[in-house]
Amino acid sequence: MGYFKQAIENHEKNLSIAKEVGDRAGEGEAFRNLGNAFHILGTFEQATEYYQKYLGIAKEVGDRAGEGSAYGSLGIAYHTLGNFQQAIEYFKQQLSITKEVGDRVAEGTGHGNLANAYQSLGDFRRAIEYSKQHLSIAKEVGDRAGEGNACGNLGNAYGCLGNFRQAIEYIVLVIKHLDEARHNLKSEDEWKIRFRDSHRVSYTALWRTLLKSGEIEEALYAAEKGRAQALVDILREQYGIDSQSFCPLTPKQTPSAALELLHSQAVFVALDNNKITFWVIRKDSEIRFRQGEIVNGSADMLMELR
Repeated sequence: MGYFKQAIENHEKNLSIAKEVGDRAGEGEAFRNLGNAFHILGTFEQATEYYQKYLGIAKEVGDRAGEGSAYGSLGIAYHTLGNFQQAIEYFKQQLSITKEVGDRVAEGTGHGNLANAYQSLGDFRRAIEYSKQHLSIAKEVGDRAGEGNACGNLGNAYGCLGNFRQAIEYIVLVIKHLDEARHNLKSEDEWKIRFRDSHRVSYTALWRTLLKSGEIEEALYAAEKGRAQALVDILREQYGIDSQSFCPLTPKQTPSAALELLHSQAVFVALDNNKITFWVIRKDSEIRFRQGEIVNGSADMLMELR
């Protein structure tokens, strides 16, 4: 809910009571929770201190699963701090323990953590190897969130290697997972809006990668489909307008068929960090494409209309 100060106060009370009654395992859990809270707040050095205390207690009480979890948390913290080699060492220890205790879900997560770390180092081929292992385990144990994360990592890695077709296939799978999760929110429109906002990077990745592969028309369709989905959620949540009123495009419609619905020249705009993309659609459905970079609030064109 975002009440981090209150959460930290309660975790500290939990820690105090665990120490008072001599509950070492409970003390370790309190340290882990405090580490998580400070990690979310961006105080990573403080988080690592608590994770180290959690690790020490897990070793002391013989909690191998907790030890593996502590290594994973430390790896994520060091990864966020930019110390990728140290993160990899912790992730490898996490992975070893998860295999030892037979926790397949955590084992899959360990492979995913290593994939993230190697991708940050620019070792995309090794990132792909670990991501594929993560994906295989996630499918085996029915971990849908892990499956989506693995597909996302594979899409990123293949994109960095210039294999855009393979990257697009995995990004489409990510969006399929996200749409399924979003659908399960049913009538909670405010949740849907927040959910989509939190996963905006995945939707943006699709049209960005389509552009890199030269599929300008498909990129436009992907960008507008995502924007329309968000707009429908907002209109329903704030104004009670039913999405059926818009007669949305069916999944079978091609981008070209959709463009034929336009009766006049139109300009579509999409933002990706400091890059701005324009698609200019003429009356004859001809598409002209342009990209620019936003510098000090203004757009400096990088490509001429074509």
